[in-house]
Amino acid sequence: MLRLICILLLPLLFTGCAYLTSQEKISHAQIMQLLQAQQYGKALNTLNHIKPGHPDYAVLNELRENITQQAERYANKTAGQVLQFTRQGKWQHALDLSTSALINFPQNQLLQETHQQLLLSRQEQLAKLDNELLQAHAESLLLLLPIQQRRALMTPGSRQIQKELHKLEQDASATGAELLRLGRLAMTGNNSAEARRYFDLALRLNPSDEAQQAKKDFSRTFKQSASAKKKQVPATKSKGKTKDLLQQYQNAYAQQNWLEAQRLLALLRQKKNPPEELDELSTDLNARVAEAVNQYLAHGNRLYAQEKYELALATWRRANLLKPDNSQINDQISRVERVLDKLRSLQEKQTDK
Repeated sequence: MLRLICILLLPLLFTGCAYLTSQEKISHAQIMQLLQAQQYGKALNTLNHIKPGHPDYAVLNELRENITQQAERYANKTAGQVLQFTRQGKWQHALDLSTSALINFPQNQLLQETHQQLLLSRQEQLAKLDNELLQAHAESLLLLLPIQQRRALMTPGSRQIQKELHKLEQDASATGAELLRLGRLAMTGNNSAEARRYFDLALRLNPSDEAQQAKKDFSRTFKQSASAKKKQVPATKSKGKTKDLLQQYQNAYAQQNWLEAQRLLALLRQKKNPPEELDELSTDLNARVAEAVNQYLAHGNRLYAQEKYELALATWRRANLLKPDNSQINDQISRVERVLDKLRSLQEKQTDK
């Protein structure tokens, strides 16, 4: 019996020894190496495993507090730089910096939210550019088609010219179909001006029965047309994907992750068969986001009044992620950045003395 107990205790003893050994290997020099590489996440995770029995516990525990503050400053500065690169249209710089920051400090919520907003903004901008390219291509086809048709009439025996005309007509048909799709999508998103532009261009490019009917539907009334299109969409596999997205949105909403909820709602809006309650969801989310933004603003104001400028900046930047076009938030961010710049300048002058 005693032998059995000893056998059972052996793994525990070895495990304990290994644990103590791993604790002792954590040194001040190792942490400083991680800091030099700006690997704040690894540094903090390593320090979080330090136990009171470690020989350098007091020193490393104090170092952990300093690293936490340094890591927060790094996150705030990086988030600001990413937003600045985005506004300047330097997307690759923004992506590289944001990705690198997440590798260095993956557990930071501000960096996570900044990266999500960056990807969402890029996706929206790419979608706009794709639509602009499509419209430019349609306009070029409108110029090329009449010329090619006249060439074909003048040389009916030329197979090459007839082939070129047929290829252009196929291109016009496919481009017109895509314009109709975008027009219907704009209708479901309550964007009447955009829908009209797509339908007009599709009709000029390819005056098919489908294009004429789409224009008639649009002319009746905007909301009726959007409703009709939702009913006409057949039940396909995309319904399952829409349902999954809707579930993800509801989960994000329940967790009050408003940035993720905004991203998912934007994806739902792009679906051919968006959920019928999309407008209601959008109105509700906008109200929640506005409430969160107001809370961030108020909390940032309190921190600013307490001269906790870096925390105020981080708070207002979180609000900025939810509402990038809010002038009040942008003014507050600019204001506190000026204050921080002045404080840094004063510190540098004092250091030089």
